[in-house]
Amino acid sequence: MERMKFEVRNDQMLFIDGEFTCFDGPPPPGEVPEMFELGVANLDLRTLTIDRYDSYLIKNTLSTISPKCTELTGMTQERLNKEGRPLFEVFQSFRKKYGPANKAVAAWGKDEQAIRRDCVNKNVEYPFSGIFYDLGRQHTLMTGTGKAIGLKAAIKDFGLKPYGNHHSGVDDAIELARYFIAMTKMMRNFRPSEDLVDDILIAPKS
Repeated sequence: MERMKFEVRNDQMLFIDGEFTCFDGPPPPGEVPEMFELGVANLDLRTLTIDRYDSYLIKNTLSTISPKCTELTGMTQERLNKEGRPLFEVFQSFRKKYGPANKAVAAWGKDEQAIRRDCVNKNVEYPFSGIFYDLGRQHTLMTGTGKAIGLKAAIKDFGLKPYGNHHSGVDDAIELARYFIAMTKMMRNFRPSEDLVDDILIAPKS
């Protein structure tokens, strides 16, 4: 079991989106996917305000930016060569500004696993707390459809207009926070009636 270094705060939460190198088919020999952008949005849970957000560009060392990756994300190898920083430097800046070790963190999908893989591959300490939510999986479970959908589709389910550019780490992190805000506002305004509680179905004990 992972040991918590700090007590997790109840007044703030982080929403992240990692953008990873991708390929048109199997990776070239010797290359593995790696994160080249970490988008982050910080949410004040008391006011439901996104009070800070950033995009961190990460220098790629285990793979190259393929034409397919540029097509999807707009990122180029030339830009990363100029603006990207090593992962350990990015996490140093990220820790100092956002304090991720003592906040709950949410993503849409398996970003946690991919970031842990990068940390192992690059011998960098994992920066987040042990409280990590996959809101994409949660959405699937709560809707009961049994089918995973993308964040943009989930946003539309709330009647919200999509925000920013898809596959932009920071825009997707903000979008994820917007999804959480919409969901949380519904819950905070919801008052279950006795009839609703009585209608909950419980299967007979086997």
